[in-house]
Amino acid sequence: MTASLISLADLLEAYRNGLSDKARYNFDSDMRQWNAWRGNEKLEPASPQDVRDFVVHCAEVGFTRGSLSHASISHILTSISGVHREVLGAIDPTKSIIVKSEIKRLRQATGTLQSQAVALRSEHEVPLPSSSPAHRHGIPIPSVARLKGSCDISTARGLRDRVLLGVGQDLGRRSLDLHLFDHSHFTRRPDGQGDAFIQRSKTDQRGEGKTKIISRPTMDDIEVWKEWKRENGAADCDALLSGVDQTGAVGRRLSPSGINYALRRIIVDALIRAHDIAEATAWDIASEASSHSFRVGLAQDGVAANTSVEDIRDQGDWAQDKRVLAYARNLHSTSGAVANLRRLVPLK
Repeated sequence: MTASLISLADLLEAYRNGLSDKARYNFDSDMRQWNAWRGNEKLEPASPQDVRDFVVHCAEVGFTRGSLSHASISHILTSISGVHREVLGAIDPTKSIIVKSEIKRLRQATGTLQSQAVALRSEHEVPLPSSSPAHRHGIPIPSVARLKGSCDISTARGLRDRVLLGVGQDLGRRSLDLHLFDHSHFTRRPDGQGDAFIQRSKTDQRGEGKTKIISRPTMDDIEVWKEWKRENGAADCDALLSGVDQTGAVGRRLSPSGINYALRRIIVDALIRAHDIAEATAWDIASEASSHSFRVGLAQDGVAANTSVEDIRDQGDWAQDKRVLAYARNLHSTSGAVANLRRLVPLK
């Protein structure tokens, strides 16, 4: 019995190791939710009825942040399917008509249009959508420019926060990509701008790497932050984004979830100063943003500036043109930029 469990554990680890960094991160998150619902972490086959009940729970109750979207549920089912096929060697319960019928019912009841993180745009505030519980406050998410201006560059945290905002704005990367950046991945170009070497991303499964251009101000902030850490003996001088505690001491590399927290903390502080609101209210608004907001903002700023869809897609590493339009859908639908893009890239 023990040998069998060890063998399954080894198979699971081998399966995880075959995934990209981003896919592995998502797989682990999916399995935590699946195991939390089941009440155990045993590697054993599930019945179609079990999976159907799980789908219903996700849609009607959910977990710590409420019910899950259709897209999130489908993502978890893909992970459950992989475990059954590749690890357990069992019949895939997600392919059962029982599960498929429940998914079809959800699609008919709620539609398939995926909700998205609120945008963080370069120069424009972004109102929260009416579907957001925080919409009732009537306070928009500040622009990246305003958030940068709120950073206290006399402190370690303020220097770190400006780097987070600048790199996020210029590159529109996911939290895991931001987490992996080292200072050595950024070099100054002759024209004053910078080159950012991205080792691995969701669309670069082989880890071949690619280089993107970042702005001169962001490169300036990176170099100031690097020098400050060197002079003050920071614990991890290599990591681009390090943790900063309440005393101002710089710690180790920020985790992906730590990056999202740091971003929301920036927004909270800016909102409190600008609107004289309670901290709980500011957190309610800031919780609508995440590192993915940089990606949405990159697409919306590009569309609003009439940048070609090819250039926007290349900067954000989107595999399909329609993803750019999906992110830009909350721009004013009658604007010339959006109307033009809709003609070029139908959203289906």
